[in-house]
Amino acid sequence: MNQLTDIKKLDGLVRNRNHDEALKLCNLMLGEASVGQYRDILRKRSHIHSLLGDYQQAINDRLELIEHGKDEVDVFFATLYLIRAERFREAYRTVNIGVAELPGMHTPYADELIFLRAYALVKLELYHEAIEACSYVKDDMKMWVSDFSRPTSKDELINAAESKSSAI
Repeated sequence: MNQLTDIKKLDGLVRNRNHDEALKLCNLMLGEASVGQYRDILRKRSHIHSLLGDYQQAINDRLELIEHGKDEVDVFFATLYLIRAERFREAYRTVNIGVAELPGMHTPYADELIFLRAYALVKLELYHEAIEACSYVKDDMKMWVSDFSRPTSKDELINAAESKSSAI
């Protein structure tokens, strides 16, 4: 197999929404991949599983990646898929792996991880902690978390936490 040709073919299958064939190709490529290629192909397979709504398999692939190296991108997507699977406690534990390891400077997924942490806290009904977490989220930030018809904003997280915390 020619790895570069197969990657292009895989990307084309995903673009054309031929996800079943893309999964077959991923599995074949994983069996022949070097260590570096393996991680990239596993990320692609995780993405394909998420497109199919198979969040458990998408999560499994990302957790395998995290186990062998805590890359922010893998923590982000594992957390996002756990939230979409409504497994908020696991999402909170996973996002904390990434948030705890963020350096003092801005990193590519820092804002998104902090947003997902606040979202998980709201869903876990830890409203005061959610409000505190929101203080670290950019003011105009929005993310497509679990509602695919529109993004969730920082203000919506704060409003949900404040209204529910005052009702307790």
